[in-house]
Amino acid sequence: MTKVFEIGKKYRFLDEIFLRVLKKHPEKMPNIFSKIFNSSYRTAIKFLSNKSNTIEDISVILKMPKWIFIKSIFN
Repeated sequence: MTKVFEIGKKYRFLDEIFLRVLKKHPEKMPNIFSKIFNSSYRTAIKFLSNKSNTIEDISVILKMPKWIFIKSIFN
């Protein structure tokens, strides 16, 4: 029997925003990934693997360029 993997609402929302930025601004992604991994690579991996907690989410999000992601929420 195959186990069904389900992504929680929080991660679906964050993934959708991240994918919009990736699609609209692929040239900015190397810098964004660099910022994500700038301090704790373990936290970054947990965040990108949908296994982070709220505090870890906030720590990663605060490292990202805010304006580009905020605009992507509404576009």
